[in-house]
This record gives sequence, structure tokens and C-alpha cells, in this order.
Amino acid sequence: MPMMEKAEADDRPIGWRDSAMFAFGYRFLGRSIEDVDLDLEDLTILGDMLVVWLAEDKTHKDEEQTIYLHDREDLRLVVRMRRWVGFLTEQGITTGPLFREVLRSGKVASAETRWKRGATNCP
Repeated sequence: MPMMEKAEADDRPIGWRDSAMFAFGYRFLGRSIEDVDLDLEDLTILGDMLVVWLAEDKTHKDEEQTIYLHDREDLRLVVRMRRWVGFLTEQGITTGPLFREVLRSGKVASAETRWKRGATNCP
């Protein structure tokens, strides 16, 4: 998919995040609030799929919501998510929001930086 390839063209962390987010959003087909509310703890990356746990919502009261996102060769979802989550791990981030702001320096914005900028979902 051209958007993901274009995002990855510079081989920089912001592109890794964007391509992972595009692939995830395309495969997940959830509401945007579900995408941004996902935490690293809600995701398990397996060899050929992602397992996503969603919190209870107004439509699924008292139901466990585990979604299995099987990879597709054209999306390379597992590869893209492994690269993004691996980058977060290298930054010392193993909990909290899955998709985070990346600064121009290539570092992930800290909670303090995000709070100063007015972000609403600071860990």
C-alpha cells in the first residue's frame, strides 16, 4: 500500500509509527477512539497475527472483546507492529499508549512534554 511505503521511505521512527498505524487501522476497522485508546498491554504480537484486547464499551456490555487480526502479505502488519513496538521498547517504553508522538529528534515525547503541549492522553 503506497501510504505505508511512503511513510517508511525515510526509515525514521515517525515513519515506522505511521506505517504501523496505517496497517493497524486498515486491518482493525475500529472507531478512531478505540485506536488511540489502545495500550501496549492490550496487544500481543504473534507470528502471523495480532491479538487485541478491547475494553468493554456501550455495545458489548459484559463481553470480553478479543480481536484476532490476521496478517496479509500486502499489509505486513506483524512486521510493522514489531518494528514500532521494538522501537518503543528500545526507548524504555513497555506500557501505556501504543501510538505516541515522535519528536523531530526521533525520540518519543515524554509525558511531561506531551502535557506541556496539551495532549489529552498523557501516561
